[in-house]
Amino acid sequence: MISSRGEVIGIYTRSDYYSFAVPSNRLKALLTQSGPLEPLAQWHQRDHIRAYAYHHEGEGRFNAGDYVKAIVSFDNAISQNPKHIRAYFWRGRAKYGLGKSKADQGNITEAQQLYQVAIGDYTQAIQLFPKYPMAYNNRGWVKYLIGRIKAKQGNVGEARRLYQAAIDDYTHAININPQHVLAHYNRGNAKKALGQHEAAEKDFEKAKELESKK
Repeated sequence: MISSRGEVIGIYTRSDYYSFAVPSNRLKALLTQSGPLEPLAQWHQRDHIRAYAYHHEGEGRFNAGDYVKAIVSFDNAISQNPKHIRAYFWRGRAKYGLGKSKADQGNITEAQQLYQVAIGDYTQAIQLFPKYPMAYNNRGWVKYLIGRIKAKQGNVGEARRLYQAAIDDYTHAININPQHVLAHYNRGNAKKALGQHEAAEKDFEKAKELESKK
């Protein structure tokens, strides 16, 4: 970060999910507190570093479509560092992916079970980091999918409850990030499923408006 006079006043960084800034005076204070150098091999054995390594392995397996092994990697990351937020989020994604595969194969019961445990992972990520919009969005999406299954099974009351729960999650995501295109679009779909067509169109229009500004 640069001041109006061209002076460095801090460092700013961001990821797909959050951003933060460190003021230069804080950096100076941290540097004065630095201790002796640690051997690299020893540093690699730190729990949070091993957790990151397992997480990176899991993302690679996830992107290759190997959801079962990805889940194992994220399990290992969490065992090394139970506060590794993104591992819960990605493990939820992997469980959702595995559930979708089961659903495509016609195994609806197993798909529902996997969707439920995916919801648990997203919930854990939210508990660790309440301002995590993608976790709310993804949890809402899985609730919506379970609602669709319930509707097809004739359980309309449970389907409606899940659609509303999904809307609540999408709304949380939007409250955190009003520019969240996917949350607006997904909320529109859930409202449409509840027969709230006018409200759904407003969300669809908002999603289109935000998308056009990218």
